[in-house]
Amino acid sequence: MRTSDDRPRSEKLWKIWWRWGIPVGWTTSGMMLFAKFVRIAGDWRCGDLVDVLRLLVD
Repeated sequence: MRTSDDRPRSEKLWKIWWRWGIPVGWTTSGMMLFAKFVRIAGDWRCGDLVDVLRLLVD
């Protein structure tokens, strides 16, 4: 059974997801693509560095 206290908490979590979760996902995706393109260009070390930084973002 739901109480009136459950509603504000779920709304708060939803706002946190939109403000932090989605930008982190976009950043991670961009870093993955950047690392891939850097590796294609032949700079493996820089691609590995971007992957390590991506793990720190996650």
